[in-house]
Amino acid sequence: MKIKNMKKKVIIISSIACIGVLAGLKINNFLIGQKILGSDTSIKSDFLKILPIKMNIKDTKVHRGITASLAGIKFIIPKIDTFRTFRLRERYCAFHFLDSAQLKVQKDSSDVDFLDILNSPSDANYNIIRSYLKDNNISSNFDLLLFSYFKSPDDISFFNLSRENTIIQYSFLKFKDLTEAGNTKNGLYYFTLAHIKGFQYGRPGSSVPTVLRIYTNDNEGYLFVFTKFNQEQIDQVITSINDN
Repeated sequence: MKIKNMKKKVIIISSIACIGVLAGLKINNFLIGQKILGSDTSIKSDFLKILPIKMNIKDTKVHRGITASLAGIKFIIPKIDTFRTFRLRERYCAFHFLDSAQLKVQKDSSDVDFLDILNSPSDANYNIIRSYLKDNNISSNFDLLLFSYFKSPDDISFFNLSRENTIIQYSFLKFKDLTEAGNTKNGLYYFTLAHIKGFQYGRPGSSVPTVLRIYTNDNEGYLFVFTKFNQEQIDQVITSINDN
């Protein structure tokens, strides 16, 4: 009896030790994840919980409007009551209208290539991230953003918190947090058309601007910021965009 009891105790102690080691590894990997997120990002952030919704954009023609162009694209604004315009070379243009509506367009900030950043050899986790991007056929900034926006804290499981999975999941959550633009409290949307793809952060209907991030088929990025435009007008601008 004593020998059997001793064996049971040894098994129990060994099991506890194994659990302790595994728990230690999980906690260590969890801390790695927290380090990736940094102190400026909360895993409980509202934006991290939001998943994108596909937009159905109506292709409606603009019968009266202003034709404008910037850095390789041309678009039509379905308004004619402009009273002031501003342009900074091929980087930025703004249109102010009599009804206090505004449209600001800029070439997406200073040649930032999100895909290049995550593929940077200077990152200690370069090989893990690079392999993951390749395995998931992520080859453009739009693909990368869309993939990241479908990530949420719910994807993180304590029972699948290997070092590799930790680095992948937390890196994409951090990337998602860093790329929020505009007010997303009432939604995050995406669209894919033959000539462009992009995202809309929030919906119009308040004094808060509605921000669009748009990519051409050549992976060129642009930001459109609409103030006091309704959704139909925004859709008209989107469908009017063409390469010059």
